[in-house]
Amino acid sequence: MKKDIKEFIVVLILFVISLGIFYSIVYTVNNAGTDNTKTVKKVKIKEIKKEEEKEKEVVEPYVNTLPDHRNDYGNQNIMGMIEIPGVLGQTLITRANDNEFYLNNNLWNVWDGIGAPYFDFRNVDLDNGRQINIYGHNTQNMNIIDKLPLSKTISYLDPNVFNTYKDLYLYTDKAKIHYEIIGVKIIEKSNNYHMTLNFYDNQDFIDHTNTLLSGSTNRKDVNITNKDRILVLQTCNYNPQNTLVISIFKTV
Repeated sequence: MKKDIKEFIVVLILFVISLGIFYSIVYTVNNAGTDNTKTVKKVKIKEIKKEEEKEKEVVEPYVNTLPDHRNDYGNQNIMGMIEIPGVLGQTLITRANDNEFYLNNNLWNVWDGIGAPYFDFRNVDLDNGRQINIYGHNTQNMNIIDKLPLSKTISYLDPNVFNTYKDLYLYTDKAKIHYEIIGVKIIEKSNNYHMTLNFYDNQDFIDHTNTLLSGSTNRKDVNITNKDRILVLQTCNYNPQNTLVISIFKTV
């Protein structure tokens, strides 16, 4: 009898131990599965984020079309192109050895009295220059105004245009440079302050740009720093007579 009880107790103990081991294994397996699932999900989320970041970092390689335009016009003085979405389309910009030649000569280097938009001849480094100046005619003759693309920039005197069409893109032989408009103003033709292109130091450049922006008809609230570069478009204005409209842009 005692022997039977002892055997029963041993069996019971073994059963309890076995049951404990069983539940321990089940618990471990279940929790291990849960942890793995969470880990897999986290890894997948990280991979998705990395892929999204890579897509954002992908930049289309710049394709320089200026050599083609030079060939088309037989003109090696075509040095750049600008585009202002909503204001004017892509417009080729020349550069001569002075600021006179393209007042009356066109993209074929033929005299026509209408001329072509041109960089200031001192703007040699278009990719890094602190201030780039581009000049072009305006007219009251509606028969030729379409041949004078910079005439459209006087529309920046309209606050709606100024606040809506902010972007300008400068295409050079090396890059596409993004600018945004920060000011537009009417000045006397005798005022050539905007033609200052050389600066003593960083502070001189900052002071110059802030002075250039002063008196703007429309202006963005921006803080000019020594890392900024600006671009100025100049065209004639007839209201009032003998004035110019200058549009001022800053690199983005």
